[in-house]
Amino acid sequence: MAPSWTVGTEFAKRSNRDILTSKRFILRKRRNQVIASNSTSQKGRCLCGRVTFSVSAAPLGVGNCHCRSCQRATGAPFFTEAVFPYEALTIQGDLMQHTSIADSGANAHRAFCPHCGALMIAYGDNPEIVAVSVSAFDDPSPYAPQLDIWLSEAQPWVRLDPNTVKHEKSPKA
Repeated sequence: MAPSWTVGTEFAKRSNRDILTSKRFILRKRRNQVIASNSTSQKGRCLCGRVTFSVSAAPLGVGNCHCRSCQRATGAPFFTEAVFPYEALTIQGDLMQHTSIADSGANAHRAFCPHCGALMIAYGDNPEIVAVSVSAFDDPSPYAPQLDIWLSEAQPWVRLDPNTVKHEKSPKA
């Protein structure tokens, strides 16, 4: 089997608020390993279309985060995110990054389109995974949430899906 190459996006981090560059680079050479088929490939974009992305794998999980930081970042009562292996994500276009400290004490990085302000991705200190905004997918319908986290900060008027797994804080907290 010929070697496969996975291409991703290089994030330049110079400060808490910075432009993330979309310089394409080779993440790593993967030998004798099957890369997810195109049937799992999904695409999406920001509101203005200047930032586009694709994911080449099925999500590791999908959930709603009800923490106050996500509420403020999205302008909504929760952030619905699909978590993917970092190497499965390819981004075209520049992103603006904002880093804050989560209640756990870890860094919470969020990346937005600098033109329209759409939240595109979020990630923590684990370089292996990235959360993609479900609403940014061209077809978000396959990404039904499986869990709700940070219910201790959820708005009291939000109606929760009785079929999701629920956590008062983060599952690791």
